[in-house]
Amino acid sequence: MVIGRLVCLASDALIAALIVSMVLSFFPLSSDSPLGNLRSILTRVTDPLLRPLRRVLPTIGMFDLSGMVLILGSQILCRALT
Repeated sequence: MVIGRLVCLASDALIAALIVSMVLSFFPLSSDSPLGNLRSILTRVTDPLLRPLRRVLPTIGMFDLSGMVLILGSQILCRALT
């Protein structure tokens, strides 16, 4: 039960990081700005998880669906453990 809660907490943090990273990807930010630094940190955290999905999933137009698939998978894992 405790392990399941910890996995859900990590899942929620991952989802928040993915959503913020997705929103920030729509804006041109310089690396000197605080939001640019935040985007850089979030990219370093989320890209290792997204890269395998990007190899498998096709992009639809300019939309990358790997973030949505990772969020869905994370939610399914959390529900399965609790």
